Amino acid sequence: EVARIVAAWLFSERWDLAGDERTRAALLVALNDSSSFVRARAAELQGRFRNRAALPILVSLLRDRDSDLQASAAEAIAAIGDPEACLVAADEAKVLYRLDARWVRALGRCGREAELRQLLRYARSDSWVEERVGIDGLGVSPRPEALARLLEIGRDEESAVRTHAAEALALQGEAAVRALAGDLKSADKKVLSWTLHTLSRIRVPGAVEALIQGLRDADPRLRALADFGLRRLSGLKDIPFEPQ
Repeated sequence: EVARIVAAWLFSERWDLAGDERTRAALLVALNDSSSFVRARAAELQGRFRNRAALPILVSLLRDRDSDLQASAAEAIAAIGDPEACLVAADEAKVLYRLDARWVRALGRCGREAELRQLLRYARSDSWVEERVGIDGLGVSPRPEALARLLEIGRDEESAVRTHAAEALALQGEAAVRALAGDLKSADKKVLSWTLHTLSRIRVPGAVEALIQGLRDADPRLRALADFGLRRLSGLKDIPFEPQ
């Protein structure tokens, strides 16, 4: 059992080592292991692999007595993104005495009104921890109210969680890019700086196009931010754009 636990821990830390089909098949079987630790780590990996074949087992693990295993299954289900499984996870979350942060993306993805209100309440909390949890769940929500709240937080210069809002906006993809179009036309350099910084996190074609526009700004500091954003998205040291 010790060897299995060590192997599960290793793969959870270095999931890139589990790229071959044989290892992934073994990790799927590990969802039924006698060790709850092994099952929890195997569940996490199913989410990283976006393995839809694991969904039936992951859904059953939501009702396990081990809270770590439950949360790992909920997190994996949210990562896979299956709407029906996320609804099941949201239902199971209602009976929890304490909501682990790993459940919130399943709540966000389910898209229901009750879960949206819960996440919005967290995102308006005076507790920094609860606010971050709410922001994380709103990042994957399909509801327009979620996007609106993330933009509200991000545009607030006094907010201590602006960076977290930017990370959550990145999960909204093209919807976030469209919502930021007006900010790109702002005369306020601080607004433009935040917008370019946020766009640099959104890995969709629309964000690249918006950052290319930033390369044409008259302010060299803003051009540098746009240049940095394009490099960040492309992963290249040199890009075929001239920021000057």
